[in-house]
Amino acid sequence: KAGAPWRIDPASLRDFSARRMTTTGGEAPLVFISHGAGFNPAAADSLQRRFGKLREQLAAILDIRDPFPPINCHFYASAEEKGLITGDTRPASADMSEMAVHMVLSEELNGGDGSHLVYMLIQVAGQKSDRTLLQNGLCAALAVNWLDRGLDYWAQRLFQSGNLPALRDLLDESWFAQESHLVSNTAAGSFVAFLLQAKGSSFLREIFHGWQPTAQNVA
Repeated sequence: KAGAPWRIDPASLRDFSARRMTTTGGEAPLVFISHGAGFNPAAADSLQRRFGKLREQLAAILDIRDPFPPINCHFYASAEEKGLITGDTRPASADMSEMAVHMVLSEELNGGDGSHLVYMLIQVAGQKSDRTLLQNGLCAALAVNWLDRGLDYWAQRLFQSGNLPALRDLLDESWFAQESHLVSNTAAGSFVAFLLQAKGSSFLREIFHGWQPTAQNVA
């Protein structure tokens, strides 16, 4: 009605100010911060177990012996709500400015495949590689069900469609920055998974920092 006072519809109101924080036990726990979503202990415990497994795998591969610090994990009830706060609607994303990960925890989405947690662990452990190929590739190789279908599935699709990039492209940082992450990170993950299987963790550690591939490597 004309002249009627403006009212907020409670059904459409989203309150993101209320946060509930908890820390689960264990080494390098995730610190959970809820944004407008009821805290789900079962989902948090499942995520903590996945996190612990990823942490152990990464520590073994890169021979990380110092303890990891806690990781802040912000979670949301939907991709829409995550996008309203972070500007990013992906199931999971990493915020290096806050050294935190942001995830959607719902019936459909369970916080992503873990690749963003691996990425954050690499950073906080001071193990950042100067090769995006190796760093993003390791994140994809350790991911749980990469992009919902698994790394092998997507790598095979790229190969069959003729879109699997050459190693010289994967070594080109400018190419990596411009290419779709489905193509670049999937190919990188397949490459790192191959290195781990064929040459082992010790070889990956040797080239993870300061790798200068020869013409023979790239050919």
